[in-house]
Amino acid sequence: GGLDAHPGWCVHGPDGKRHAGMVRLTHPEVAEYLADRILAQLETTYGPMRAVGLRPGYSLTPPDGQVATEDPFEREHDPAPRVWEPAAGRWSVSDRCIVLINRIAERVRAKYPDVAFGDQAYVNKSYPPARHPVPDDYRTVICPIDFNRHHPLDWPDHPNEYWLRDLVKGWSEAGADIGAYWYGINLAEISAPCPFITKWSTDVAFLLENNLKEWMPETMNGWDSMLPGYWLSIRMTFDPQETPEQILDDLWTNFYGAAAEPMARYWTGIDRAYLEARQYAGSPFGYLKIFTPEVMAEARAAIDDALGMCRTATEYRRVLLIDESFGLFEWYMKMRNDYADGKLADLEADYETWRHGVRRMQRKYGVLHRFAREGYAGAGNSHVQGRHGNPSWNDQFIGRSYRDASRMEREHERHGRPMLEWKWKYNPGPETDAHPWTAPDYDDSDWPTTHVVRDTWSSLGHHLTMTDEAADRSGRMAYRTTQSLSAVPQGKQVYLWIGSTDGRAKVYINGKLIRFSEEREAFDGYTRPATYNITGALVEGANQFTILAERHRLNELGTGGLMGPVVIYRER
Repeated sequence: GGLDAHPGWCVHGPDGKRHAGMVRLTHPEVAEYLADRILAQLETTYGPMRAVGLRPGYSLTPPDGQVATEDPFEREHDPAPRVWEPAAGRWSVSDRCIVLINRIAERVRAKYPDVAFGDQAYVNKSYPPARHPVPDDYRTVICPIDFNRHHPLDWPDHPNEYWLRDLVKGWSEAGADIGAYWYGINLAEISAPCPFITKWSTDVAFLLENNLKEWMPETMNGWDSMLPGYWLSIRMTFDPQETPEQILDDLWTNFYGAAAEPMARYWTGIDRAYLEARQYAGSPFGYLKIFTPEVMAEARAAIDDALGMCRTATEYRRVLLIDESFGLFEWYMKMRNDYADGKLADLEADYETWRHGVRRMQRKYGVLHRFAREGYAGAGNSHVQGRHGNPSWNDQFIGRSYRDASRMEREHERHGRPMLEWKWKYNPGPETDAHPWTAPDYDDSDWPTTHVVRDTWSSLGHHLTMTDEAADRSGRMAYRTTQSLSAVPQGKQVYLWIGSTDGRAKVYINGKLIRFSEEREAFDGYTRPATYNITGALVEGANQFTILAERHRLNELGTGGLMGPVVIYRER
């Protein structure tokens, strides 16, 4: 009859209201219902499975996303004190999941004693249980979605990687077998090379020391992007006696032949760039810190050297794949640099050129990507993410802003220069604390300066550093800048265009709040451009601009606030 027939099964908030679609993990009837379903399935499948040597197992995983924490019924099963999940910014519900699984396992194993059970360590059920023991023969698949993708788990001064080290060790000590669902990509971005040499060398070795039973990273199927990481992790998990150095030396020598030295230089140089940038945001938003002109030039020189050193057609084809792929990425970084410099007119055309290049490589190298699809797919699905042929993430994360930027350039005239560098101040408290900062004459001389395209909140020190319940998921940032402007021609409409934000953006000009629309004070969106009508708000001479930004939804990118140029346009 659905949850409406069982209101007691639903998660409730402290106010007594139901959370739609969320089930109480610790309600005994929920465990009974699931156990009955499993037993009914085993009635028909157990015998045939055992006949061919297969062992049944069940993973009891709540839906994607965070799990509610404040249901009074559920809280009775939490440890005292409760465990805070700092990467997720939520109280842990791991003990509640273990209560559910123990109850189901007890009933099912009474008839089928060899059935295995497991779950995901994910978001705010990542840490091991602190109160309830894990069942025998239990596997947890650790999915560190809120953790950095490129730095190893022992990297010094990382904002959250030591939490990953601690939770791996904690699950192992709790008696769980470990499956590792590491993220072998930049979230929502598939263009950059991602060798994962240092990270997976370190992390896989640590996992093997802590009861690793299954290595199952979420990856792209692009050898041009992730060859070293693929080869390294496969070899390490099949033969833990091999060292990363031996495995990589074998790869460079036997795969690239005469071009081994420059190709090793290419891959290790890219790997080093990720580590040394101290940039912890995912996706393209941190690339300008990682892929500096020096890094790009060194990578191009290594590829050019390799092309000239090949001695066989096979070696040449293997290097040519990298040459073509990196050529697309060079075009991608040209767009990022133009965007960061306020050169917006050609972005839409350049983006379509890049997109066409991605599709061309898909057609050319389709045999390498026969399972590619247009959308998202995790490693456990029937298909994998296409290295080429999947620009849809970029369409959403950067394409919308690029296209709108070129439209604004075509349809309007700039009034002043693009505003790219802003004074900033982090506000851990309520928004009202920042209201004095909107005054035109407020003294912000001691505020640091950020470039809103080249920097991210991660690079400013605010990458998922939630240490307690009040941390508010990275919170709020105030941005201030001043620009001297000429008078606006009479009768012309004037607009303030924000290229991209993560969350809300509330705009003040010369101390006055500018509403986004009649219905809304502030724009609210993610990686989307926003246009404010500011007709009548500007004065001839100095104008002060303040933007109060709030990231109110947790994401794992390390982004927040302004992520694009801010430009004033007027009607032609």
